[in-house]
Amino acid sequence: MKFLALTPADRRSHESNSFLCLFLQGHRKAFTLVELLVVIAIIAILASLAFPALQKSMESSRKAACNSNLRQIGVSLISYANDHDGYLPRTVNNGVGAVNSMESSWYMALNPYMPTFAKNASGTYAASANNLFLCPSETKRPPALTAACQYLASTALEASTSTTATTDDTGVGTPPAGPVKTVSIEAPTKTVLVVDGYVALGSYSSAVVANWTSVSADVAAGSVANTKLLGFRHTEAVNAVYADGHAAAINFTDRVDAVTNPIWTGRGF
Repeated sequence: MKFLALTPADRRSHESNSFLCLFLQGHRKAFTLVELLVVIAIIAILASLAFPALQKSMESSRKAACNSNLRQIGVSLISYANDHDGYLPRTVNNGVGAVNSMESSWYMALNPYMPTFAKNASGTYAASANNLFLCPSETKRPPALTAACQYLASTALEASTSTTATTDDTGVGTPPAGPVKTVSIEAPTKTVLVVDGYVALGSYSSAVVANWTSVSADVAAGSVANTKLLGFRHTEAVNAVYADGHAAAINFTDRVDAVTNPIWTGRGF
């Protein structure tokens, strides 16, 4: 068998072709602009489909955390009553500091049971980093360590339904103004003690107390946007803790049935 001898020119041509093949194998063709735009469009569509589900999942988590806060508040209310001859704290008149002040509020009365607020050197109050009186779903977040409460007490914490009962100590109203004993609440499983409160623009806290007169305006409101006392921030629902210590949601569509006078005051069932 004879082998053909390659000339120097043939060898150089062969080596050049081999190098070209290796070069092309190591360099794939790049995406075209159209292909890149198609990929970006597909990613955008998938993200738009996933985002609502992600938001819903995150809100469910925040709602559960809020529910946990309110259950802790409910436990603290019951603990307070156990240490005070069965009496619950009043809404804004607990004999510490000025009436209607933070010091005299219901949530400051619970401070020994869920330590959150402390007076600093300047005489004002600061909150701990883990402030359970803030709702995780409320977008108006206070600056770090600012003392604030975004939950609202009902007048079930007051013995009288008089409009001046919350700040009065002289026996106004029927029954007379003053603190409430847990045994006097006729239906503990139906009586709201604390609920998500509405937080106005420029504020970090809700109102301290909600009486039936105030709540009736929210009950009559045609939409969540028109409510000014109850904080329907959990997909058009509020969380509430009841006198027996359990917490549950009240949907905006159920508000007329759920937030009625007896449920809000603990009397008249």
